[in-house]
Amino acid sequence: ARCGPLGGLYSVALQMPDGPAWVVPVDTPRLTPRLLQQLRDAQSGRCTIYDGHPLPMLFNVDNESRTVLESMIHDPLGPR
Repeated sequence: ARCGPLGGLYSVALQMPDGPAWVVPVDTPRLTPRLLQQLRDAQSGRCTIYDGHPLPMLFNVDNESRTVLESMIHDPLGPR
């Protein structure tokens, strides 16, 4: 299947307990713990992102978010 990073996020979400999870690209050497703390403290919804960019992201993993990820994966024209 053509799942890409979305498939990776979904497979991790299936294995972890409900709760917040950081989604951070590996190629962000200047990402500091302080910035992550600011994102954590600003959390006000199901997902908190930085300045309109999708990553880094503080993502709330629960059954609803797993269902959304699954539907995105099964959409042949959906994001990957």
